[in-house]
Amino acid sequence: MVRSSAVGKVAIDAAKDLKFIARVGSGLENIDVEHSRRRNILVLNSPEGNRDGVGETCVMLTLELMKVLVRANAQVRAGLWRREENRAPTSMERPSGSSAMAKWVAPSPKAARFRGESARA
Repeated sequence: MVRSSAVGKVAIDAAKDLKFIARVGSGLENIDVEHSRRRNILVLNSPEGNRDGVGETCVMLTLELMKVLVRANAQVRAGLWRREENRAPTSMERPSGSSAMAKWVAPSPKAARFRGESARA
């Protein structure tokens, strides 16, 4: 089993009775997969290991976009309390989903056509 150590041709050839290489992580960039296959050695990884962290990060970044948390945090740390400037609608007051996200991004003629609107110059 490996996490971030490289497992190349030399290491694989040195392990005469090697049956499998298991990577604790999602990628296989540190394992010589081609050489392992030629030696009939099974190579496994665990791509599901990051799924909880990815989901949590998505929620965190969505909340940051909705609530301008980075700006508000920097202001509070600088001794400022600009409550009204940083007030944002609650999740019940704001639509969610991709249609709501489309309204947050800078308008473009291509995006307007995609939404079925007339493009404004």
